[in-house]
Amino acid sequence: MFIFDGGTLLPAQVEAIRICDPEIGDFTFVELAEAKTMLRPDMARRLARAHDALATSATDYSE
Repeated sequence: MFIFDGGTLLPAQVEAIRICDPEIGDFTFVELAEAKTMLRPDMARRLARAHDALATSATDYSE
């Protein structure tokens, strides 16, 4: 799995998002703390490591 920083979206860009995959019913943007509660523990750890890497301008390889 790869996690990339996609930058900040403008409101018009958010409104233009269209989900075409029938397996995805909805999406939302949440703060890191809330996102971690929505994920399995291993995925929450990966997300936290990715966030830390972004904050320090580093690259992180997580398995």
